[in-house]
Amino acid sequence: MTDSLGSVGTPGFASAYKSSQTDQAKEVLMLKKMQDNQKLQGENAMKLLDSATSVVSANKVDVRV
Repeated sequence: MTDSLGSVGTPGFASAYKSSQTDQAKEVLMLKKMQDNQKLQGENAMKLLDSATSVVSANKVDVRV
């Protein structure tokens, strides 16, 4: 009798386990994409600051208030 209970519960457990692994894989992928976006935003911010600095240092813009 315990054999029949074990065989009934096992496919459900395996399916739930696979589903949780798939969910975790999706979460990891989303996290990596968010990290890539943050890195890209940081690089763009640095480029913007560098370009602003080069314009100011070339005396093209008066930044004194």
